[in-house]
Amino acid sequence: LVADMDERTIRQNIEGEFLQAKSAYFNGANVEDCFVDGMPESSLVRDKGIYLQGVDPAKSHDSAWSLVLKIVKNDQDPDRPYLVGVRADQRRGPKSTETLVSLAVDSFNAYHVARLKSTCYTAIDATGFGGKMFREAIEQYVPNLTNVEFGGTIQKKRMLLGDLRTIIDEGRLLLPREGLWLQVRKQLLAYRLDDRKIEQDAVMALVCAVYLLRRTPMDGSLSVPFDATGL
Repeated sequence: LVADMDERTIRQNIEGEFLQAKSAYFNGANVEDCFVDGMPESSLVRDKGIYLQGVDPAKSHDSAWSLVLKIVKNDQDPDRPYLVGVRADQRRGPKSTETLVSLAVDSFNAYHVARLKSTCYTAIDATGFGGKMFREAIEQYVPNLTNVEFGGTIQKKRMLLGDLRTIIDEGRLLLPREGLWLQVRKQLLAYRLDDRKIEQDAVMALVCAVYLLRRTPMDGSLSVPFDATGL
């Protein structure tokens, strides 16, 4: 069946890769390059690691997402580190506030470990009344909490999305090509600025995590180089 197909055709027809649509916000080839074969779907906390958690707390029938990225040193350019996916979690359908809080708190506790001197910073999509209520419910359990507001002007939304697109285009976002991360891939490939009628919750969680890179101190915890087999 695939003997006469090139790699791109196989990925489009057999693996379900999307054709690049004119309205697509992210470059499809660059998105594909983010997803690395052989990376584990999740990775345990590392000594002195710095982790960035992005949370989209959709409470209705949309999916709620928590994505955790580890900051990893870029030897070629220390001021432009890699962001490596270490955990993806999702809740579907109607969700209680307690369910959403546990989504974020479980990931935070997994990577914010005093014994290992690891730190996890968390940013949440606080757009609208639901996001603000979620912050009030979660902030007693999760310190270092940052609000990300997607509402307001289109310029603000473009700026937030632009940070993610830049990191993707520079090849500095590295994510596992398996498990829940494949849903993240699907949403990135299909994303467009007019996102009201498409699945985009994982993209917003990823934007929140990347936003934290602007605010996160770079210290000695970046001393461990990237290794796809164990972060």
